[in-house]
Amino acid sequence: MPETIARYLRWAAAACLIVQPAIAQEWIPREQLRLGSLDEPSTSFGRITTAAIDATNRIYVVDALAQNARVFSPGGRLERTIGRRGKGPGEFEGVSRLGFTNDRLWVSDGALNRVVFFTLDGRPDSTSVLRFVPPPGFGGSAPAAVTRDGNFIFVPAVDAARMVAGRRLQLPVLRMRAAGMLDTLYSVEIANVGISVETPRGPVIASRPLVDRPQQGIEVNGNLFAIADAGPVTRGSSPRVRLTTRDGNGTILGQRDVPYEPQPVARAWRDSVVNRFAMVAAPDPQGQQLMRSRFADAFDIPATFPPVERVLMGSDRTVWVKLAGPGSTATWLIFDDRARPLGRVNFPRGLNLVYARRSDVLGVGTGPDDEPIIIRYTLTKP
Repeated sequence: MPETIARYLRWAAAACLIVQPAIAQEWIPREQLRLGSLDEPSTSFGRITTAAIDATNRIYVVDALAQNARVFSPGGRLERTIGRRGKGPGEFEGVSRLGFTNDRLWVSDGALNRVVFFTLDGRPDSTSVLRFVPPPGFGGSAPAAVTRDGNFIFVPAVDAARMVAGRRLQLPVLRMRAAGMLDTLYSVEIANVGISVETPRGPVIASRPLVDRPQQGIEVNGNLFAIADAGPVTRGSSPRVRLTTRDGNGTILGQRDVPYEPQPVARAWRDSVVNRFAMVAAPDPQGQQLMRSRFADAFDIPATFPPVERVLMGSDRTVWVKLAGPGSTATWLIFDDRARPLGRVNFPRGLNLVYARRSDVLGVGTGPDDEPIIIRYTLTKP
């Protein structure tokens, strides 16, 4: 086959599939349930931050606007509401993640720096006030996980001043023991994630679009971590995503390189990003024209998308890797806890997966009136 024809066929395959990973088994999603309606108060959500499914298949949905978690039967009927806005026992000001440990439900509250524990029937059980002091140069954050032995996992926030392009730093994943002692489980290097631009309203620091930085996932019980990053490329080899899994102590469990086909960033996409920043930075058309030039130079948007958009940890020790790229459909690669491939599945790119396991997933989408909704898909394997 002539080389020009071979190159064209490789390009056509990449354009249709976005990525052709070395995983043959494709899982088929089937929509099973939708929760969310402006006409039904029990399923009218303000801002869904996360959701989960318990051992009895009940669905828990966290609403950051209402500052509560609602519990639904497997069929979608509201059974109870957990928590409310406030600072008292069982109340929240900055509800974020939740999980199950030792037959209890925990919900983290970043605003009040605490984790609230509930019995599985929704009664407040206890509260742990978190005295987390981040390392120098980093900010505080809500815990990403609560372990079965009472430890908390943190990923500190990056100080905006340290995000400016050209700077490199090691972002630690920390374990805080009950006594307050901090252990560094591992670190990931991040670089060039921010830019500083002079605007009519003064200098602003913004996140650079499409930064090729490691994406990581943390299992809510702190037993499994995964990091996906662009793997090393040697002469004659194709670009690869390197997936590394670690256990609860940060020790590497598995590692795998997955080839991918880089996807070009369209000029229209670049222009739309620059225009959005320019309109915020300057109120008048003349100022916006200047800001478009400055942001375009500062962003230095790459020619291709980074390989990975997100990593999500499944409740059954699976690892879900969302591949970046254009188009309305996103491919998720599924691995086990040793980074061994299990399959792949396609979802609408705008669907925000918040819970996953081999049998089903929960995603946050939008309803007919742009209201947030929860969609549950079951997964069928060949």
